[in-house]
Amino acid sequence: MGSDMKNILCFGDSNTHGYNPENGHRFSFDIRWTGRLQILLGDKYRIIEEGYNGRTTLTDDFTNPSKTSRNYLLPCLASHSPLDLIIIMLGTNDLKNRFNLTSSNIAKSMKEIVRLIKTFDFECDYYKTPEILLVSPIEIDKEILKRDGDAFDAGSIKKLSELPKLYEDLAKSTGCHFLDAAKFAKPSKADLLHMDAEAHRKFADAVYAKVKEILD
Repeated sequence: MGSDMKNILCFGDSNTHGYNPENGHRFSFDIRWTGRLQILLGDKYRIIEEGYNGRTTLTDDFTNPSKTSRNYLLPCLASHSPLDLIIIMLGTNDLKNRFNLTSSNIAKSMKEIVRLIKTFDFECDYYKTPEILLVSPIEIDKEILKRDGDAFDAGSIKKLSELPKLYEDLAKSTGCHFLDAAKFAKPSKADLLHMDAEAHRKFADAVYAKVKEILD
């Protein structure tokens, strides 16, 4: 591994993990967007996959305390340094009904995540602070409302539609980069929530173009 290799941390939830909506398993490396991004970028880049099903921004999930980024983000940064770019795609799980959050609440949590990254000690005398790419999540298909007992409701879908503008404004105010995943990928018809293989391909292409813009 050459010293000029660029390291990219992909930090997200199930759509970064590569959850397969058809069977609940994980897409193979060459199908999930993080793996496809690695293939597109080639051997001068190293993609670090940090996707976790159900992960929230800073929201504490009483069903599983490990789901919040609050407890894992800083050890993750320390473990994977040095980093050139951190791609963060979070927010969907914060919209679950049981959390009762607004889109502004979620954007504020994302702002705190950005602050934590920017103030983290990356041994800046030696390593530079990485660039940050904020990604607003894909949409939730409104057909999900026909399912009884689902975690999301009409309010969740509306709040999710508000996140792109909030994240874009946050990116501008904090010196980050921004990408709206919903412009490139749609939720699958299988579960109305997760990306299928084609959506992973389209999203990987969009992220590839953005990465080249940021790092080249």
